Amino acid sequence: MKKFCIPLSTLFILLLWGCTTAPSAPDSDTSDDAAPAADSTLPTEPLSPPPVHYELDGSGFYRLLMSELALLNEEPEVALMLLGEAHEQYPRDRYILQRVAPLAAQMGNLPLSLRYFSHWTEVSPHDTDAWHGVWQLALADIDPDLAIDALQALLDLNPGYEFYTPFERLTEWEYPDLDRLYSAVTQSDLGQSDNPDVLLLLGFLAELQDDMTRAESYWHSLADQMQSRRDYYAYGEILTDLNASNGARIVLNAGTEVYPDEPRFYLQLARTWLQVDDQVTALEVLQAGLEHSPEAPALLRFAGELAFDQGRPEAEDLFTRLLDTPEYSAGHYYLGRLAQEDNEPERAFEHYHAISDTEWALGAMQQMIELLHASALPEVSARDLFAEQRDRFPDLIVEMTEVQGRYWYDIGNYEDAFHTFSLGLRVAPNDFYLLYMRALSAEPLDRLDDLEADLRLILDQDPDNTAALNALGYTLVDRTDRVDEAAPMIEQAYQQNPDSYAIKDSLGWLRFHQSRYDEAVEILAEALEMQGWENEDDEIVSHYIEALWASGQQDKAKDIARQWLERHGFTERLQELANRLELNIP
Repeated sequence: MKKFCIPLSTLFILLLWGCTTAPSAPDSDTSDDAAPAADSTLPTEPLSPPPVHYELDGSGFYRLLMSELALLNEEPEVALMLLGEAHEQYPRDRYILQRVAPLAAQMGNLPLSLRYFSHWTEVSPHDTDAWHGVWQLALADIDPDLAIDALQALLDLNPGYEFYTPFERLTEWEYPDLDRLYSAVTQSDLGQSDNPDVLLLLGFLAELQDDMTRAESYWHSLADQMQSRRDYYAYGEILTDLNASNGARIVLNAGTEVYPDEPRFYLQLARTWLQVDDQVTALEVLQAGLEHSPEAPALLRFAGELAFDQGRPEAEDLFTRLLDTPEYSAGHYYLGRLAQEDNEPERAFEHYHAISDTEWALGAMQQMIELLHASALPEVSARDLFAEQRDRFPDLIVEMTEVQGRYWYDIGNYEDAFHTFSLGLRVAPNDFYLLYMRALSAEPLDRLDDLEADLRLILDQDPDNTAALNALGYTLVDRTDRVDEAAPMIEQAYQQNPDSYAIKDSLGWLRFHQSRYDEAVEILAEALEMQGWENEDDEIVSHYIEALWASGQQDKAKDIARQWLERHGFTERLQELANRLELNIP
């Protein structure tokens, strides 16, 4: 067992607690003690020590103490073993059960946890926490009889108890078991309950049974039990999360009648309509909310986004109004997008540049890069803009250098690309994307040592990284004489992703350099077909032509070159190849 590490102060407190608590008589009945406040889920942390240790002697206390130390040392398996031993020694000790039952559930041993919770109800039949645990675990164990007994006992103790139902478990039940639970609940006293959580359960069960009429009846009854904004919103949110859209609308619409100025109700209502892909009604709901709360930022933003997605003209007005709220950055972002669509790049740039919220800064940077690619900002220096944005948003330095470096790489400015990716790597030295892109930028700069160092750093951490294996293997084949060293890298990359035409090209080029020309021709022909003739990248076709020529198929090599040139014209690479092989293509 690993040696325990615990601060002396904590150990002293635990020992002091053990020395000062007085054990009660072995047969003392603790079942009538006041139950702790109900929680909505099974406890995942040990409960606070009670004022009295029921039934425990020194040996039991030792196991409890050691279980606490095990939990503090993040060894829950050891704690569970020790608590299990303590329970065997003192099976009626409620405090041990309070600790071991939820810990077993937390460890994923649901049958063991159910056994402990059930024993807890026998030891302390008036403890709502115990019955609550049995209820949840019975649902997980698909035991409708035990579930209904536990729920009945729970609500007999406290009719208004706010219990938690793991609804995701119910969706896993087979129809016969679900029908038994539904029938048992509706035919018991629970069927007449006005407890909101019971009504929520009944409505959900009815909906699972496709009994929509009864489900809506329960939803209306649930709405009648709501007593505050919090109630309407909480139950509306639960129903939305359960995809019980009709129930959510019934509860939330009732909430808007009582509290028409509550923006959250309209936001949640709109989401229920989006669940059924009805953007039009969702927007109408948000606009109704804006009539009561015209300056609510969340309503303006959500309504604006839906209007933007639908191409509605009111989007501009909604986002303009958003500029006067704390959500102004969102307003600027979407107004920039609208300006781009209207072919007004300068106005779009002004909006993107006005953004100060990190949530929108990266998206704005990407849109400004799109404008730069389109040569729509002749007065803007990309280098100055990029430096300014990195200074303004230091928390986004990694993300900023990723998109900025990619811009330089895409336009063929490999020096600036290499420099920009290096800036990001100062902050995140093991970022795979930055390392990979800096390696790609290093190749055209003939910085092969840097390329290899970056790719090997990736492979040191992820030996099966397909992209790094392929990039390093291809470079060693194409730019060095280390073909034997490259071969296993490319072959592994191909084995991991045989559907990549880039990796297939690497494999074909490897076979060419191994003088296995017939294999190279076959593989490169497949790679070119996978890439498609519409793709203007001439690397694969150049390899294919060269392999055909080396295999003695000069006429076919000329024919392939001619077909490519008719589609795309000469490139520097193809011109060099034609001159070297003396293709003599007119």
